[in-house]
Amino acid sequence: MIYNIYVLLSLVLLYLYYKSNYTKIEYINLIFAGLWVMFSIEYYTTIDYRVYYENFQFPPKGLWEPIYEWLVTIFRPTGYIFFNACMAAFEIFTICFMVKRLVYKEWYWLAILLFIADPNVVFNFMTVKRQFISMAVAMWIPYVLLFKEGKTRFLYAFIIFLVAVNIHTAAYMSILFFILPFVKKKPGRVVLILVAVLFVCCSGLLVNNLKILYKLLSLTGMASRYEFYLDILESSDMDDFAVGPVESICRIVSVFGMLWCIPKMSDAEYKITLISIAGYFFAAVLFADMWRLAWYFTMFNCIALPNMIRVFWNEYAKFISIPILLLILLIPLRQYYNVMSGNSSAHQMYKVQYFYTIFDDKVDKSFYSQEEM
Repeated sequence: MIYNIYVLLSLVLLYLYYKSNYTKIEYINLIFAGLWVMFSIEYYTTIDYRVYYENFQFPPKGLWEPIYEWLVTIFRPTGYIFFNACMAAFEIFTICFMVKRLVYKEWYWLAILLFIADPNVVFNFMTVKRQFISMAVAMWIPYVLLFKEGKTRFLYAFIIFLVAVNIHTAAYMSILFFILPFVKKKPGRVVLILVAVLFVCCSGLLVNNLKILYKLLSLTGMASRYEFYLDILESSDMDDFAVGPVESICRIVSVFGMLWCIPKMSDAEYKITLISIAGYFFAAVLFADMWRLAWYFTMFNCIALPNMIRVFWNEYAKFISIPILLLILLIPLRQYYNVMSGNSSAHQMYKVQYFYTIFDDKVDKSFYSQEEM
């Protein structure tokens, strides 16, 4: 399967990058170029592909946000496949730029693996095509706020925010990024431990009171767009969305680890880590399709987690850092195996094992139902 081939080639390139003593950055660029190809040639593999492909020429009025509709209008003569490739180019460029800018070069390999080998990252982001464009736009907000000087950075960041929201309304979540410049001090270890304990206690908090969640979404005007998902949650058994014990341990260790390493981080690393920690909190209190609201924060995991591991690797004994590293890799790699072997119970991952492309002669275009396939 072509995606497995891409992952294997990426591992070879990462090895070559390591052998070059981390100097041959072109190997890293090739990996991201390959990822762009994967996003560009995917065809009826992800659950939302049908919606965007079949509505591209004649989208129902009001189906999409204004800037996305404007982009569709501009690219309509070229066809959806070319449009998808252009949007993917921006998305993957953004991820590549942020990894190279915010992660130490010795740890690029971990950032890349956490992105390309975790089905809940790469294939979910490939699925939510409009939202991933919005997420890539929103990713520039913290960068502008943390790395640019002067008060005009707030204006630039707000313009970016407006663009993201008008591509996908879930980007209202990124309004919280504007808090980052006002965070001046790092909390003490006692406070960090209390925050970690709070994380352990808060799982499922909002989903158990959907009325509160609906009111929170109403504040941003998003409630009508997410009413369908809320109705599904209300009629669902919450046990269906429960996280397994191993994944729960991995999440807890990740949050504890990031909090513990904060005193050893630079100011920018600290604030990017705060975004990732917020993502874990949102992922803990939201379920099913509401998880997508947390993705504006969890997309920074591939940056924050390598920076956390770097601190452990440099500051603590290897018998501490190595198990944490292996645990962080365990869940993505196990899920990757399950998805590619057809053993995943996740409905949206059912076709991924085939990874249909625009070059395939026989593509299953049926509705995304495991029972129908």
